[in-house]
Amino acid sequence: MGNPICFFEIPADDIPALCKFYEALFGWTFTRFPGPMEYFKINTGQAELEGGMMARQHPQHVPTNYVMVEGMDEFLKKAESLGAKVLVPRSPIKGEGWFAVLMDPQNNPFGLWETDTSAP
Repeated sequence: MGNPICFFEIPADDIPALCKFYEALFGWTFTRFPGPMEYFKINTGQAELEGGMMARQHPQHVPTNYVMVEGMDEFLKKAESLGAKVLVPRSPIKGEGWFAVLMDPQNNPFGLWETDTSAP
């Protein structure tokens, strides 16, 4: 298995308006993810590539690509040893898996994703 991009996340200032934009442009559909945070799953029509949309967290919040990994802790250690900074540590999405967000050595954000249906 390689390490493909498996998920992307788009920050929005006006979530309903941006959902309408991408729906009209690409035919993507949006489903509200359960929980207290306003978060929408994006169905691109490709099972192997999903996305999410959330409220912009700060002015520099930009789209983030998530890379599929097995053994996230090892990837986090390796990334840090290569100069990356961990912005969001390994965190669970209940019943889905684990994610982390990092900044590469040239200040580009990226995420790691590890599927684990037993995540708390």
